[in-house]
Amino acid sequence: MRATVSLVALLSSALVLSTSFTGTDTGTGTDSMGGVVATSTGASAPAARALELDSAQVRRLLRGRPGPSPEIDAPGAPSEVLSVVSSEDSLTDALVATFVGLDGVLATTQVRSATLGLFGSVASDGVPRDVPPAGMRIPVNVIAIAPDTYLDVLLVDVDEHDAALVTGLVPGSVLLSASAARLRGLDAGATMDVGRASALVVAGVVDDGVARGSELLVHRDDVDRIGLGPRESLLVRTAVSASGPTVERLFDAALEESPDSDVRVWHGTDRVPLVLSTIAVKERFGEFAFRLVLNQREVDIERRFVDEWITIERMPVLGNVRCHRLIMDDLRAAIEDTVAAGLSQWIERDRFGGCFHPRRIAYGRENLSRHAWGIAIDLNVDFSQPGAGPVPPEEFIEIWGRHGFRWGGDFTTPDNHHFEWVGSAAAVRPDRGAVEVRPAG
Repeated sequence: MRATVSLVALLSSALVLSTSFTGTDTGTGTDSMGGVVATSTGASAPAARALELDSAQVRRLLRGRPGPSPEIDAPGAPSEVLSVVSSEDSLTDALVATFVGLDGVLATTQVRSATLGLFGSVASDGVPRDVPPAGMRIPVNVIAIAPDTYLDVLLVDVDEHDAALVTGLVPGSVLLSASAARLRGLDAGATMDVGRASALVVAGVVDDGVARGSELLVHRDDVDRIGLGPRESLLVRTAVSASGPTVERLFDAALEESPDSDVRVWHGTDRVPLVLSTIAVKERFGEFAFRLVLNQREVDIERRFVDEWITIERMPVLGNVRCHRLIMDDLRAAIEDTVAAGLSQWIERDRFGGCFHPRRIAYGRENLSRHAWGIAIDLNVDFSQPGAGPVPPEEFIEIWGRHGFRWGGDFTTPDNHHFEWVGSAAAVRPDRGAVEVRPAG
């Protein structure tokens, strides 16, 4: 069980493999398993015909871009990789069997993950800890695991204490990641009201690497009780030799034989986290409670957070911009460097899609866009399909990356309008082949 803890940040959104998602937002979602990623809804068949895409392009567009190809450290040496096979619905037995049977597969486990509402918590001494305003809930990322197989796929070192907690997880209980425990001020013996479930008992706290970017781990048998929904992922641990096919090629071949066109795949690497995990966003930018708005993607978030962290500043070209105050300096520097490079046409004011916008990634789910924190900005907004639309010059993408903003076109499901603050990691582009889908002609 080896690997890098930073894989958490990378995959924390790859399961989300949605990540960010619909419309011009496709904002990232960290709904995750740790970070994936960015999202968008897949193109419909009529939309694909309108763009005149061939079948291979449509298949790629629906599944999203391939993740980075795993690095092989030494010629001929086996390289272990954790991959994520994700679907908006429950994975079929046939699809699972396809990946289980691939050469080099060491272990697999099925998980479900989503952002749910935390409606309250009580510490082990009986003192209330989380008490959101009436009608509101705190967003927390939850992953449902199979305790008997989950540890088999992890590439991080797991100590005996954490291993015992995971294998001993039972329905009705929950494990907290170390970061979530610090943020919540909770430990073993506390109780939490999460999703549709009341009084889940905290069985203990595990390392962030074990949680893989999630805040809460629950038993798979509690999926319906909590209300996690149908989105499911298969975690696949493989070991391949540099002298044979890469993990990416093995998975691509398997997908070509699969009728499940909505399946997405992410191959883990410790080098390029695409987005911050939800818990990392909370630790840096603050946490808030929110209220769903009937029949809307938009949400109401508590005034306390807005008053403390959201501000308006006047920027070159764009005019007044409303964002989280902690990204304003980086945003201004990115805009100034863009103007200095003669690329201001890529930040035209009449195509500016905004920054702070409290909303969900998709209607019907609780996964929140990073726009809800005011740390993502939409530029060059049009009405193109996900993966299409204007592709900025490399110089433009590099400028914004130097100032901490990840271009959404590098997400597993491209969102060319989206730039999201992730810090220094944004300066390193993902190691993946360029995939560009444009209308014919």
